Amino acid sequence: MRIGMFVDCDMQRINGVVSSVSTAKKQLEGLGHEIFLFVPGEAYGESGAPVGTYLFRSSQVFFAPEQRLSYPFPLRHFAAMSALKLDVVHLHTPFTMGLFGLWHARKHRLPVVVTHHTRFEDTLHYLPVPGATYLRALAIYLMRRFDNSGDMVIAPSGSIKDLLIEQGVSKPITVLPTGIEPKMFRSGDRAATRAALGLRESAKVCITMGRIGKEKSLEFLIHAFAEVAAREPEAILLVVGDGPERDHLEAMVEQMGLTECVRFTGYIQRTELRHLLAAADVFVFGSVFETQGLVVIEAMAAGLPVVGVDAPGTRDAVLHDETGYLTRQETAPFAGRVCQIINHLALRQRLATAAVERAEHFLSANMATDLLAVYHRVLQLPAPQQEVLKLGA
Repeated sequence: MRIGMFVDCDMQRINGVVSSVSTAKKQLEGLGHEIFLFVPGEAYGESGAPVGTYLFRSSQVFFAPEQRLSYPFPLRHFAAMSALKLDVVHLHTPFTMGLFGLWHARKHRLPVVVTHHTRFEDTLHYLPVPGATYLRALAIYLMRRFDNSGDMVIAPSGSIKDLLIEQGVSKPITVLPTGIEPKMFRSGDRAATRAALGLRESAKVCITMGRIGKEKSLEFLIHAFAEVAAREPEAILLVVGDGPERDHLEAMVEQMGLTECVRFTGYIQRTELRHLLAAADVFVFGSVFETQGLVVIEAMAAGLPVVGVDAPGTRDAVLHDETGYLTRQETAPFAGRVCQIINHLALRQRLATAAVERAEHFLSANMATDLLAVYHRVLQLPAPQQEVLKLGA
């Protein structure tokens, strides 16, 4: 099978969409299928791009420098799309690359799969428009139209499937989480990593990972950790990742007098994450923004119990009182659960064992098989009408 995947992310970055696409590509190619990526690049041409990857000219989005806006150049890539004779178009974005993919699919009457990776209605604070939060209804409307323009929709979790149905998505929806390779997050060197970080073995280390953006609720997490630190003098919080809120959060940590116990590591290569995870005792996650909470699953694969906010995505991954705890987004109950785990070794070990077992349910090889089943189902549907960029209602 020949599958075209259309993505608006720089594939060199570390985020959930890139992880999803990269993992699916690797697994599907291992099964003998051909995957072609159509992604933004910083210049014309294919210099440095892997075989089968087509770079479109792009620029930074002025109000969100980490994001890229793609343009329909070079034009030869559209001829290349036709020459590839794709079987399925898989859209991972509703923005310009997604529209290019949809245009190509409708022109050639190809089936379209749409993955709903992001709850864009919860990212409106990035728009430089006064009162941007009032655009939430418009964002939901536009995403519903885009999802309905495909032939089948993938939701990364059951909670997101329910949300999409509630928002009016009428096309068939399949729940299909992003898979992981658990061995990538195991066998980290706890002692060496703690030594490198200047942490004593007696330190009680909490860790969180992900993009440092406002939607990740890191302010809440830091305030909750402040309550943990007030009870536990040896408590440490490692914040792994980077993003537009980092400067603000570092200043907040300094004002709160937490600079000695809250550490920002910046971006870390995925191959090195296992060492930081091994150095920790508990994974903490305050976001209510997730569609899946992939980092939560990765942490469980490393054998870490999780304390997370009871919200879509996270609640689909964490089994309360089995692999960790889910709480309201309030500092007192959240901090209480963290203290409970870091102060009770037997409890921590029980939760950790169950977390490892839970992570096995998200094996990337199994997810790839399920994704192939989606492609086969969509290929059985009647051929779409040749309607160029006429988005469904």
